[in-house]
Amino acid sequence: MVSKKAISMSSIDNNQEEKHYERLVRRAYAVVLTERVIPKSIPPLCAVGSFVSASWLGLWVHVWSHISPAYQPAVLGVLAGVFSFVGHITT
Repeated sequence: MVSKKAISMSSIDNNQEEKHYERLVRRAYAVVLTERVIPKSIPPLCAVGSFVSASWLGLWVHVWSHISPAYQPAVLGVLAGVFSFVGHITT
């Protein structure tokens, strides 16, 4: 005959196993999400990092002062087109 204590211990073991499997499934979902998000986030992060680096070094002020005022709108248009194209490719 099985005692009540043995039955309650087996239900505790089953409950712990279920919690363990739930944790494993949550961890697996987190890994899959990370593997999908990281590759898509690298190009925008590189673009932002490049912009911050150039800004920190003062590159924009130096380069912009050497461009003729007549060509500045054209340069802005080309840069906007390039960033739009790169953003379109990476998404």
